[in-house]
Amino acid sequence: MSPTTKPNYIWGAGEQTIEYSMRIGTNANGDDSLRYFVTASQTDELRSLELPSIYMHSLVLKGLATWDKPRRQSEADDHGEAYSMKHDGPHIYVNIKIPDGLFSLGLYDFNKDGWKDENRFRDYSISIRPHRDELNITQIKNFERQPELARGTIRDFVGGVWKRFLVRGPQELTIELNRNYSFNTILAGVTLDSLDKEPAPYFRTWEQNRVLDSRRDALRLALSKQTPAARAKRFAAGTTVEEVAERLFAELQRMRLTGRAKTVVMSFRWRASTATNFKVQHPKTAT
Repeated sequence: MSPTTKPNYIWGAGEQTIEYSMRIGTNANGDDSLRYFVTASQTDELRSLELPSIYMHSLVLKGLATWDKPRRQSEADDHGEAYSMKHDGPHIYVNIKIPDGLFSLGLYDFNKDGWKDENRFRDYSISIRPHRDELNITQIKNFERQPELARGTIRDFVGGVWKRFLVRGPQELTIELNRNYSFNTILAGVTLDSLDKEPAPYFRTWEQNRVLDSRRDALRLALSKQTPAARAKRFAAGTTVEEVAERLFAELQRMRLTGRAKTVVMSFRWRASTATNFKVQHPKTAT
């Protein structure tokens, strides 16, 4: 994402504009703000994020880039290096409006100089909470009073690390990347990806995509109205490994549609005498 709330080259957003903002916390000097650094505008360093292909192509056409270096090493910085490591903050906050649908919300971080000096002590915590509707997209007031929907950590990320969360929109979320008394807080990227394996407009038109979404919504509504007895019928004993695996996959697809947290347990015989239990815990979704 760019440091603006204007639409840009964000994979997975489709036709919908993604409104968001990035900032530091309130426990900072009055004139301080989030900083952005581009260490290398073009690089082949595999730990740096790859530029979106459409944007990369536009740079090549303008003579501003070459295809052999399709990545950019850049980051947002909370300017924590200007404060004592005993200071709580400033931290990085990302407010984002999730459009209707199911998405993977991702954070990517890369400790590019984490082998030396205080940079080795970068160790962050992640907290995702609702962003209050009445607040401006740039505000984070009373963040700590909101219920925590998901949490995580980022540490030992010299090699780069992804943290992904399953989210369903429409809703507004605030992501806190807590400095955790490190040297400073850096963040290389925030992504919102479609879970569709064949996303529009690359595999189908937007109109075809809307028809498919309508069918999914109808299936989701039907699943939500199913009785326990009707659901239980789907878990009758299977006769082959292939049949059970296919039914397990289908059940996971249903859980993606309904967003319910549940445990699916299926058992079958494998190699004659070895019984294997499959336990699939559906991830908690931010709803």
